[in-house]
Amino acid sequence: MIDLGKVQPVQRSDVYLVRPTAGHAYILEYSVDAENWIPCGGHSDLKMQSPHTDQVKINARYLRISITGGIKGIWEWKVY
Repeated sequence: MIDLGKVQPVQRSDVYLVRPTAGHAYILEYSVDAENWIPCGGHSDLKMQSPHTDQVKINARYLRISITGGIKGIWEWKVY
């Protein structure tokens, strides 16, 4: 989970997951209060790529990723 410190515009998320050649599936969600979460990206099929990019165009304070397939682990996450 990332806390951006205040609600602000977010245009894109680039997440670099460990062992990208193994493939990953994940859910990206956002929140303004860390209690109510809204899905805004990710994919359910295993994809071999790095980074996994989501164009989101949201206003959020918090972002979180749940890895649903593949080896769990994030080594870098960039939010724009």
